Amino acid sequence: MKKHNKSPRIYLIFTDLPIAKELFKMLHKHRKPIRLMVLLYIAFIMFFMFAVSFYSLYDSYKKKQEIDKKRQGIVGNILYWEKVVDKYRDYRDGYFQLAVLEYRLRNFNKSKHYLDKVLALDPNFAQGRKLEEILNTK
Repeated sequence: MKKHNKSPRIYLIFTDLPIAKELFKMLHKHRKPIRLMVLLYIAFIMFFMFAVSFYSLYDSYKKKQEIDKKRQGIVGNILYWEKVVDKYRDYRDGYFQLAVLEYRLRNFNKSKHYLDKVLALDPNFAQGRKLEEILNTK
């Protein structure tokens, strides 16, 4: 009676090849050194993946710090210009600066608010109209 093998047919084709039989004999004979090599290979791969992940995380952290520093500078400028326009209510350029700074922070509603004040003070202000076109696309 023929022994019924439950292995997939493709597996049987490869294991019946002479080179595969020799490879299996060698693996069985040198089992411990090969296990050690496989474990070292896996450890190296894991270490490499960890190093790449750590570098990527560090790079993202540095970029976030740069963005936060720029953002902090813009917020400082906004505070300055808010004091200026509180003191000089009809200062068109102060409101325009606030509109541009808020736009840079992606606060489009606040930018639009300040731009409305700019255009109320000077409806023919060309730079204000350009910013208005930009804001209308957002």
